Amino acid sequence: MSKFTKLINNPKLFFSDALKKRKKSVVKKPVTLDIKDVNLLTPFTHILHSGEGENGINHLNLWIPFFLESGVKFLVVTRHLITYENVKNQYPLVDVVLAKGNNEIKYIFEKLLFLKACFYPSNNGINIHPLYFNNIKHIFIG
Repeated sequence: MSKFTKLINNPKLFFSDALKKRKKSVVKKPVTLDIKDVNLLTPFTHILHSGEGENGINHLNLWIPFFLESGVKFLVVTRHLITYENVKNQYPLVDVVLAKGNNEIKYIFEKLLFLKACFYPSNNGINIHPLYFNNIKHIFIG
């Protein structure tokens, strides 16, 4: 039965199915995502994404000063706890988020309404998760 036929013949069924599908598509905050230090309503326009472990801080140390000097609103997204902790210690005024999995990346990227670009200081396989969002520019700066 097509959606139009369902709407005409059985409107209750049509609207109940629509509500069920809508509930499934609502983005829920993943349980493991800790964003208490970051306000996702801030108009972040750029993301600096690091998928590296211990070496991630070395790559970020090259680029965070340039982002700070430029004055753009940016968010650092790290994928490993050690990199997250190092960024928090070295740059306490920089907004940083630890997003371990794909669901956390989806949540963050869908909440950032003003996002224009994502920058990648290193080339690794975990960079594939943000590439799903083709409404922004993806820039490798390694």
